Amino acid sequence: GPEEFFALVAQDKANLCTWAGELYFEYHRGTYTTQAATEEEQQALRTSAAETEAVGVLAGLLSSHYSYPSVALEEAWKRVLLNQFHDVIPGTSIHCVYDDAEELYALSKAAAESALADAHSALSDGSPAAWHISNTFSFPRTEVIESAAPAGGFKLAHVGACSLTDLSVACESGCSDSVSVQVTDGMYVLKNSALLVTIAPDGLVTSVLHKESGKETLSQPGNCLVMFDDHPLYWDAWDVDAYHLEKATPCPPAYSHEITVEESIRVEVQFKYQLSEKSTLLQSIRLDAHSDILSFHSSVDWHESHKFLKVQFPLNVRTTSVTYEVPFGVVERPNHVNTSWEMAKFEVCGHRFADMSEFGFGCALLNDCKYGYSARANNLSLSLLRSPKAPDESADMGRHEFAYALMPHSAAWQTAGVLERAVQLNTPLTAVPGGLQNTLEYLSINQPSVFVSAVKPPQEHSSQTAVVVRLYEAFGGSCTACCALDIPGWAVKEVLACNLLEDTSAILAVSGNSWSAAFKPFQLQTFK
Repeated sequence: GPEEFFALVAQDKANLCTWAGELYFEYHRGTYTTQAATEEEQQALRTSAAETEAVGVLAGLLSSHYSYPSVALEEAWKRVLLNQFHDVIPGTSIHCVYDDAEELYALSKAAAESALADAHSALSDGSPAAWHISNTFSFPRTEVIESAAPAGGFKLAHVGACSLTDLSVACESGCSDSVSVQVTDGMYVLKNSALLVTIAPDGLVTSVLHKESGKETLSQPGNCLVMFDDHPLYWDAWDVDAYHLEKATPCPPAYSHEITVEESIRVEVQFKYQLSEKSTLLQSIRLDAHSDILSFHSSVDWHESHKFLKVQFPLNVRTTSVTYEVPFGVVERPNHVNTSWEMAKFEVCGHRFADMSEFGFGCALLNDCKYGYSARANNLSLSLLRSPKAPDESADMGRHEFAYALMPHSAAWQTAGVLERAVQLNTPLTAVPGGLQNTLEYLSINQPSVFVSAVKPPQEHSSQTAVVVRLYEAFGGSCTACCALDIPGWAVKEVLACNLLEDTSAILAVSGNSWSAAFKPFQLQTFK
């Protein structure tokens, strides 16, 4: 069995070779992008299920009228995880598999939305005229929300880390920044306190001036939509071959453009593209007050064959590597081709951001559901859509919605807030019905490099008075974090360090409602 095998290996561990860094697989690079709809659903459901767990466990502790739906949410998670099977989420299954996956996603989405709505209702005061906001992430947030509350419209909300806040409280401090858009010499000029952006009528971004540093972000016009011929030699849905880079065609310029939102805290300029005879793109370029990102919100009607759509940003940065987010950390990869190993990394995977920086300045490319990137010299690209024809001849055909964003910064990505902005792009704040008498800030962590991954009930469901908190060090440095769980009417009696299966490994010292834990770089830890 495996235990005997690893015991034998351990006997000879002094002679074993060690590989440092990424074991990059030089095949199947197309799987980062193929079947974009299932990858979008995965990202959305992982996020919404985690939010439901956090708000649900609070409702279970604070409301006698709420019972945490452990069975329904466990089944929802199992359906999501089933679709992480290696031929589903990579986009390499036959068509009927994705019909089944869509049904499973819909069931999980309905279960999570219902459970989350019930939890919010249990925590609120039931006032039909009041609304509140939940932030289940471990950093405070200031961002524009589009409120469905009475009087609606755009509002600037300020909320604390891991908190639930009444909408009136979140918005009471108002806005000290503003944003504007105007047409100057035929160009759209967008500006706030952080950025000065110029956009041409064809949809190209010609300038992004980072005001704090005074530096121009782009070396050439960015937001370049490029279509590549995509004919892999062997595995249609699986592979992208290097020679596709030699067969690039810039997409036609936007044929229509107009200002669609012009508010004091949000502006948008909308562009319409005819990407080809069969495919169209509708894109809104957005700048908010109190924001240091320029975001691109896109809706594509895609009907291509063996084409690969990317967006490119030539950055005003000189560096030899790019930092990509991966689960619970980052990995650095070269942006040059000195060796065959480096040449093989013409298409790489990443999660919510890729960052290209030099000393004193850099720029991150964020996205909400894409996983394929490429970087050569100072050109950073995000892969948007493919159109393979085997094993599913209708793969990716139809409508897609996604967002990406550009974030210039003068500090290192860790301290500039790149990861925080990526989280915000993926999980924007929303207002939900029901007021709150008091703001609830239930979890605090004194180290900005330590992020919350989960706040949930214990897996065995045997205790109604236990909470599992899973944290990870995200920046790549050692630290000691002091954590406090502050839930009204409850006191922290004991903190257990656990593994991922929630088996206890140690008992930690508790001071009030707080405990401390030492983290190694990118370490993931679970506490109960």
